[in-house]
Order: sequence, then structure tokens, then C-alpha cells
Amino acid sequence: MKRRMSWTVLAAAGLAACGATIQPAELVIVNARVQTMSDARPTAQALAIRAGRIARVGDDAQVRAMVGPATRVIDAGGATVLPGFIDTHMHPVTSSAQLDDCSAGDKELRVADLAALLVACQATRDPVAGLDWLLVSDLNPAGFKASRQDLDAIEAARPVLLKATDGHSSWLNSRALAAAGITRATPDVADGRIVRDASGDPTGHLIDGAQRLADGAVPVDTLEAKVAALRKALPMLHAAGLTSVMDASVAEAELEVLASLARSGELTLDVTTALEAEADGKVDSLPKLEDQRQRYAGLHNLRVDTAKVFVDGVMEFPTQSAALLEPYTPVEGQGRSDTGNLYVDPEAFGRLATELDRRGFNVHAHAIGDRAVRVALDAFAQARGSLGEASRAKFSISHLQLVDPADWPRFAELEVYASFQLLWAQPDNYATDAVQPFIGPMRSAMMYPARSLLGNGATLVGGSDWNVSSPAPLEAIAVAMDRRDPEQPEKPPLVPMQSVALDVMLRAYTIEAARMLGIDGETGALAEGKQADVIVLDRNLDGADAPAVRAASVRYTFADGKQVHGKPD
Repeated sequence: MKRRMSWTVLAAAGLAACGATIQPAELVIVNARVQTMSDARPTAQALAIRAGRIARVGDDAQVRAMVGPATRVIDAGGATVLPGFIDTHMHPVTSSAQLDDCSAGDKELRVADLAALLVACQATRDPVAGLDWLLVSDLNPAGFKASRQDLDAIEAARPVLLKATDGHSSWLNSRALAAAGITRATPDVADGRIVRDASGDPTGHLIDGAQRLADGAVPVDTLEAKVAALRKALPMLHAAGLTSVMDASVAEAELEVLASLARSGELTLDVTTALEAEADGKVDSLPKLEDQRQRYAGLHNLRVDTAKVFVDGVMEFPTQSAALLEPYTPVEGQGRSDTGNLYVDPEAFGRLATELDRRGFNVHAHAIGDRAVRVALDAFAQARGSLGEASRAKFSISHLQLVDPADWPRFAELEVYASFQLLWAQPDNYATDAVQPFIGPMRSAMMYPARSLLGNGATLVGGSDWNVSSPAPLEAIAVAMDRRDPEQPEKPPLVPMQSVALDVMLRAYTIEAARMLGIDGETGALAEGKQADVIVLDRNLDGADAPAVRAASVRYTFADGKQVHGKPD
């Protein structure tokens, strides 16, 4: 305290001599490697925070001049300081609700492994009220196959529902199918399918939108339980360095959870919501979207300004619902031989994107296959062309597992953000076993083409798709750099020519992500006057390789100037 007091007295004396006054900061961070993400001053040694805002960015002496008797001083020890990380595609409400579910841990399992898992679930989880369901989440779907008869042999008395990690497949036993009312007479839905056996009976495997048939039969958590789950998850997200996210598929139930925390002042994470929209030419989504935007307007840390459109599904066998330009290739007679599923009407999507843009909405598209990516780009091109200079929407496409080279330049031409989940760009069983054999070597050599899009002028932004994968940006950044599986480092990297540099990825999770969400005026960079969303790492990342990034952790996280992660000094 003596050191702080004496420095303040000297600083005040110097300012008094110049006829100036200074208002002390509440917090200063010194002895740091500050990467501001601001072009005006890319690096600094220190910064000061006052009233939830960045009050000064500069060298140690400049910032220490703002130390007063009550100022908290953090010595970063030469470690990197960054703007808070921003995730442009995750599902915080639904993911937090699953944190206490019985989990398969995304491990590669066979049907024979399920018996022990279900026994463990029965022993450690209370039955779901009403129908006594056995629910298991985070099942690795890559190559997994199970029929209702397989599950009946393990558990026939209770409804069993297995949920894939990627959210695009579920498996049910006979009791669960009956509880959901799914029979051979049940028609497929427009955005999914009921897998059937040779006689036309449901096998128990539901893909994409068909899962709603089962989800509707499972007793729903109360609003209070969902709010409590998200409240519990927020510290975990802040520990990963996250201060802003986009909830990438939001219905009324999710809006109510977010709004409840916002109204009580507990929503410490800044959330942009992507509202569910249909582009099938049959449903008019606009009245619902405008109603939701109006009803949830004005809540702190909650924005309702984006629409979400699912263009296709996923590429992994056996789901294979992603839309491709060329057919899948069956392997040993297994798998599809067509081009997959397109869940939008291209003309309707173009009209919808244009009207959403006209009405002040941004548009975020899920597109994994190269055909789906092209359809999304075509829709955005229609909006840009129709509205001309009046087109102001932030357009973005997420996932981008395959992008045809002819479409690489279109991201820059149309100002479409490329929202990659580059934690997936590694040689795990999803990529090497469940995708590459079914698309052949030519397309396999172009998976997750981050560097090619970047080289063609695209703006990359980062996302996790949590809880499909870890929400920790540092983990995804490391994979983006080396394209390796951290659990199997001896395996060759996945398409290493598509790796991108650390500085690109840090921008992808900060200022570029803020621009995509339209919040760059407030956050995404460390500049005087901006919101104090700041993270302090445990080390200096200058010149760091992927293993060093992977080993790094977040020491402190500040959101709106308030500490939301880290030990008090």
C-alpha cells in the first residue's frame, strides 16, 4: 500500500504542477504483453479499468499514474493480456441443461459397451419424472450403429434415449419409440428422417429434425431448473476466457432462460441470440422473429437480432445428412450413394435472407457440405444484389467442413463471415473413420479449408458449437495451428496445409468475432472507452507454438470490468 500511495502522491503532484487532475482507476494491469486488437495501438504494457470501461492503454508508467489508494493492481508477470474471447457459435442454454446428464463422454462405443453405461446411469441418476426415461448424452456417433432390438436386449422395461454428441442423431429402444408415438406409419419430417429397416419399421435411429418426435415425449425441465443450470455453467465459460457468445439456435424456451438471468442481473456473459427460422417456402418465420425481437428488447447483455437457418445436417457416417455437390461414396456397401439432405428451398432461402436483411436482422447459416455452403452463399448474394447499398446484414456461415474452391472468393465478395469450429480439424475418428472414407481423397484433402478462405480474403471467426465440443478457445486455436489430435499426437495432422497462424486465430476470437456480432463498437478490442472485457493468461504467447497454446490457461477474466474468473489477489 505504501508503494501505491507514494506513486499516487508523485503522480498527483506532477499533474497538479501541470494544472491537471486525474481520477484513479479501480483496476490496473501492469507488466503485461497487451495485445489490444486495435490498429491504432496493437500492443501495450498495461491498461486501466474504471466504471466498467477501459480508461487507459499504454506503458507501465502511464497506467500506474492512475493508481489510487483503492486501486487494485495486477502484475501480469509478462503474460499476454487480450480482449475477452468471443464464441460465434455455441448453445449455452441447452448445453448447460445437459451438464448433469448421464454422459457417454464422446467415447467410441459399441453396442456391447452400452450395458455397463446404462447400468451406471441407473445407479447414479434419478429417473426422469413420469416415464422413467434413461437418457444418455454425448454418444460418439461416428460409425455407431444400434437398432431398437439391440437396445431392448440391454433395457426393455424403460424408455432409453441415446443422444449423439453432435446433436444430429438419437437412438431409441422400443419403449421409447412407443412413448414418442413413432411407428411405421409416422411420416418423415422435412428436415430429418426416421431410419427404417427393410420392412419399413423404425430401427430406432432418428436423424436431425426427426429427433423432435422423441424430444417432445421426454418430460421437460422447469424454467427454474434451466436457469439454475445456466447460472452454474457461466463460471466454467468465463474460466475459458469467454465474455461474449452467440447462442446459435434459440427458441422461445431458451430466450426465457436467458431473459430470466438478464432481468435479475446475473447474465454476466454477453449473449447474441440466433432465432430459429424456416426457409422451406412453407412457413413464414418473419412474424415470429419480429415478435421475439420486440418482446425481449432492451435487456442487459442480451441481443435478439439474428436469425438462424439450418441448410443441411452432418457428414459423419451413419448420419450422412450433409448436402454435397457430388455423391457420397459407399464403403463395403454401407453408407449413402446420393448427395445428402438439403433442408431449405434455395429460392425461399434467398427471399428470406433478403427480407431479414431489409428488416434489420443478421443471418447465420448452418452449412457443413459444399452444396449447402453454396446454397447459403447464393441466398446471401440474392440479398446483397436485391438491396444494394441498403444491405447491411451481418451474414455468416458456420461449420464449413467442405467448401468448393469456386466458392472460396465469394466470402470476401459478399462480406460473409466464416465461422469455423476448428477444434474439429483434427484426425479423430469423426474425420478419419466416419467422413474421409465416404468422400474420397480429393474432397478429404480440402476439409475445413481455413487457410484457403483466409487467402481469398475471407474473415475467419471462431466458435465451438458447445456442447458438441469443448468451449475453450485456446484448445481450438491450438488445433487450428497444428491440425493435430492432442490425444494422439503421433497421428499425421488433418490437412496441415489448411492450418492458420496464432495471430489470425486470436483475431478470430476477438475483434473479428465482435464485428460479426455487430458489437465491435463496444468490445473485441482493448481501447480507451470500450467495455472492459479483458482476460489475463498465465504466460506470454508471443511466438508460441500449438503445444504452448494448448498448455496455456486463463488466469483472470473480467466482463464489464467485473472479475468473473480468477482468484482475488
